[in-house]
Amino acid sequence: LRSGPGLATQRIGPQTPLRVVDALLSGTHEPGASHHTLLQAFVSPGLLRRIDETLASHGYRTHEFGDSVLVEHTRQSAPWRAVLPAIAHGP
Repeated sequence: LRSGPGLATQRIGPQTPLRVVDALLSGTHEPGASHHTLLQAFVSPGLLRRIDETLASHGYRTHEFGDSVLVEHTRQSAPWRAVLPAIAHGP
């Protein structure tokens, strides 16, 4: 991987082997959206479903929570995990 200007032509998804990134700050998106597919390269569909269910239980829709979900992979937390901020109140 080299830094520099360029145009991305590949889509990242569940079958993409990750070689450089070990954390991602993201929002959640509706299943079927391209960003949701990208997130599946980092976490399982089951974990994405649990994230959506947690947000919904607090009155949020997937697109309303902003880029506030940390998805990370460390030697201590293999496989990937997602961290939601504490939710004190609904929207």
